[in-house]
Amino acid sequence: MRLHFRRGAPKPADTIGGMDLDAALNLHADLKFALRHAIAHKLPVVMTTVTADACPLGHYLEGVAHLKYKHLPDYGRCVKDHRAFHVEAVAVAMAVNKRDFDVAARLLALGSAYHLALKDLTVSTEKFKRAMARPLR
Repeated sequence: MRLHFRRGAPKPADTIGGMDLDAALNLHADLKFALRHAIAHKLPVVMTTVTADACPLGHYLEGVAHLKYKHLPDYGRCVKDHRAFHVEAVAVAMAVNKRDFDVAARLLALGSAYHLALKDLTVSTEKFKRAMARPLR
């Protein structure tokens, strides 16, 4: 199963620091829909679509952003939340691939660790984006 960005009106890319963070967040949000689709249709999940190792945002946070923005307090929180999100995404994908669809659905449900990790990632990425945009003093 491959992930695609949601369709809709294009937004201007927010490329502060060299990464379109809005598109990256959309990709992470879209993962929830892809996992729900896999559960509903009893389809396997290609693990590379859910791991942090294959994630463009993860590569950015561990590479360019680390070099440029590691001094920002919001950077560390964003990295931590990104890793936590992928831990939860992998747990859901593993349950799907074990064909334990009830467990996968619970892991993806509102209020689950996955749901909270996505929320935390969204908040910390938005804070990090604002911190990057602030002029240096």
